[in-house]
Amino acid sequence: MFHFIIPLIKGRLIGLVINRVLPRLFPVIVGILRKQQDRKKENQDFSKEQKTTIDVEAREKK
Repeated sequence: MFHFIIPLIKGRLIGLVINRVLPRLFPVIVGILRKQQDRKKENQDFSKEQKTTIDVEAREKK
């Protein structure tokens, strides 16, 4: 008789989670992704710098 109540409650809970929790988590997730991209750029710059240093040292040894 009341079989429609459970899905209704589930739907409201899911809606509540989407409306309340997701907007709070979104900026945190975006911040984490930006930090990872910045670290990748720093690592790439460092590896390029290290490679040029190794190349210069190899030339100086010759």
